[in-house]
Amino acid sequence: METLPELDLPLAPGWSLGLGTLGRVLVVAGLASYLASALGWLLAGKRPRLGLVGAWGFWIGTACLVGTFAVLGSLFILNRFEYSYVFGHGDKRNAIAYRIAGIWSGQEGSFLLWATTSALFGALAVRSTGAYRRWFTIPYSLFLAVLCGILAYESPFRIQEFHGKIYVPPDGVGLTPALQNYWVIIHPPTIFLGFGSLTVLFAHAFAALASRNPFDWARMVRPWALVSLTLVGLGLCMGGLWAYETLGWGGFWAWDPVENTSLVPWLFTAVLVHGLIVQVNRGRWIRTNLLFGGLPFLAFVYGTFLTRSGLLGDTSVHSFAEMDNKALKLLVGLFFVATILFCGLWVVRSLQLRKELAAREPERAGWTRESAYRLGLFLVFGLAIATAFGMSVPMLSSLFGLRMKVVGEAQYHQVVSWFFVPIALFLAAAPFVSWGGISIRRLLGRLYGPACVAFGLVGLTLLVLAWSPWGRLGPFEEEVRLFFGALRLPALTWTLILTGLCFFIVTANLWTIGERVRTSREAIAIYLSHVGVGLTLAGLLLSRGLERKERVVAQQGTPQPVLGYAMNVKGPNRDYSDRDNKVRIDMRPMQGKGAFEARPGFYFVTRPNGTTDPMAWPHVQRMATHDVYLTVHGISFDATEVTPVKLGQTIRFLDFDVTYNELTREGEAGVAGTKFGAKLSITSEGRTYSVHPKVVLGEGGLRPEPVLLGDEHFLTMEGMNAADKTAMLQLHYMRPVFPIEVFYKPFTSLVWGGLGILTLGGFLAAWNRRNRPRKPPEMGTAEVESEPAHDEAHALAPTA
Repeated sequence: METLPELDLPLAPGWSLGLGTLGRVLVVAGLASYLASALGWLLAGKRPRLGLVGAWGFWIGTACLVGTFAVLGSLFILNRFEYSYVFGHGDKRNAIAYRIAGIWSGQEGSFLLWATTSALFGALAVRSTGAYRRWFTIPYSLFLAVLCGILAYESPFRIQEFHGKIYVPPDGVGLTPALQNYWVIIHPPTIFLGFGSLTVLFAHAFAALASRNPFDWARMVRPWALVSLTLVGLGLCMGGLWAYETLGWGGFWAWDPVENTSLVPWLFTAVLVHGLIVQVNRGRWIRTNLLFGGLPFLAFVYGTFLTRSGLLGDTSVHSFAEMDNKALKLLVGLFFVATILFCGLWVVRSLQLRKELAAREPERAGWTRESAYRLGLFLVFGLAIATAFGMSVPMLSSLFGLRMKVVGEAQYHQVVSWFFVPIALFLAAAPFVSWGGISIRRLLGRLYGPACVAFGLVGLTLLVLAWSPWGRLGPFEEEVRLFFGALRLPALTWTLILTGLCFFIVTANLWTIGERVRTSREAIAIYLSHVGVGLTLAGLLLSRGLERKERVVAQQGTPQPVLGYAMNVKGPNRDYSDRDNKVRIDMRPMQGKGAFEARPGFYFVTRPNGTTDPMAWPHVQRMATHDVYLTVHGISFDATEVTPVKLGQTIRFLDFDVTYNELTREGEAGVAGTKFGAKLSITSEGRTYSVHPKVVLGEGGLRPEPVLLGDEHFLTMEGMNAADKTAMLQLHYMRPVFPIEVFYKPFTSLVWGGLGILTLGGFLAAWNRRNRPRKPPEMGTAEVESEPAHDEAHALAPTA
């Protein structure tokens, strides 16, 4: 292999450069194929044979994107650091799984992941689109063509070239420390599968509008909508779990703009899923569903612009580099063109459908499931809009020339409280409301049993907390302000009220499952997913609202009480420069059993500019009813700050009274090797003695010569002021101290359990509603979402 003498590094081999060229060619080929697909289907209206070009163009484009993804993965696995993207996100120390995760750890790779998942979902969905295929494929192909265009500018195949030659660095920079966690392997692919599936919903809604057939698409799109809802929800929860196990602040959700970019499409998709139930069962909400078929996709494209354009670079923990200007213009163009075309077509078709839909069977009067859905989904829509506005505030303030600011967690909670309570009540009550209607008195009677059980679960929660060591730590004195200050409640009371509502969701839906297990098994999956939502929300509320935390400065080898435990720091198990280093901490409960050794990660990262930054990984000790969560925030030998002391002055350092008596000098001022000293009198525990710390003047600056103060401390002179003879003194520990934050997080297991149930219910619901040949319904039978046979409205349900 030829070498580069002046750098003594190997040159990149031809086969590696060929792989990069193949990746760039595949991106361009994908762009051309998708444009050919869109053009072929567009002209197929007059020349049907061109539909074959459209079909093959879509498949070839999908193959090109999958191939591009495989090429980039090969470069990461083979450590081809001559490529800038691989160099910036890969290194030799990483296992194969983390090398593959490097594909999506940066901006270019995440766009490729979005394009690939969207293409795969399109390939899966296009075969079952039937008469909608033409208008389904045209917007889908154009969208993927735009992503290919973005990848042509935001290319992960750029090569590092120096002196006109391409060399191979010995190693890469690697994943950023915050990404070196197993969640980076599973979370981004999961949530981007969800984002990719949103394109299916958009293309289906567009096809229904363009083909002037807004009726038949509901059954086709419903399983995909359920898959989207489940995958985006699963990805959202995974992101929260990742933050909980990585960031060290003890929480799951912080209303970060990137988090909200996922939440808003999920809320819009939830509205669509429930709206489709009404359309399939009652033949209504057709125009509303068409709109919400496109909104999740458009909301995500807008969120992608916010988070990838650099506008939120200083306001989000998910930092992405500013996009290439041409790629950004393509993304902005995609959003505006897609929004204008879709919304414009929706307005035109809505006006055309008004007369036809007005002639249909009118909605039943009274409190029906349809009216319950309408009110509940209006609240969900309001929550989505409020969240979207909140995440847009930094951009809006920047556009108006104001100082960029972020809407904080407290402000979000003030607004969300208006929506959360009624949404929770509707999630609990809706299963008991039939299509034919129900009186308020009868509904309250049906809800009485689940409400009593939910109340009992809140009481059981309090008992568990009272029996735990955490419960004996003292009362909650915090107070929360609700509804913009209109209501004030103790934090404990408010948390238990919200938790009770979540338990009400769980018990009401379990109650419904028990009633329907024999008559309508396919409907159970929907209610099971609601149970998962209730449990997850209950876990989030309890773990955050009733958490206890304490920050201590613990010295190695000295036990210290914290949150009912005697904590003893034993020290590191490796060097502090090793990213696998763990600080071993012995945790022994002061009462009862449950001792364990915590091992939070802590090490120092050396940046390219030579500076070092601390990196911390929390330790999470999972127990049946709670988590004990520890984060080491640093290591220090400093017992005090550097403190100026004037001649004759006495100051107190911890248990030491220090009196500055005289300034000394050995050597000529300004000459290297000259020593300046401070004669000090130290008084501690009734004993007085003298010490003489010095500082040596050297070519690299001042070098302190410390003096011992007993067995646990030493004192240094860090500098002096020759004009007034002020000495700069600092006290240090002989053994290091660690600032440690300890959390007691109750009922976090509900978050994990709820997520599993939510995911299972969502996928089961999608499977039950997959497209398959339908048998004509018998008289008196109901759709899977309908109530049991006693509801007289079932036989009248249209089949759309």
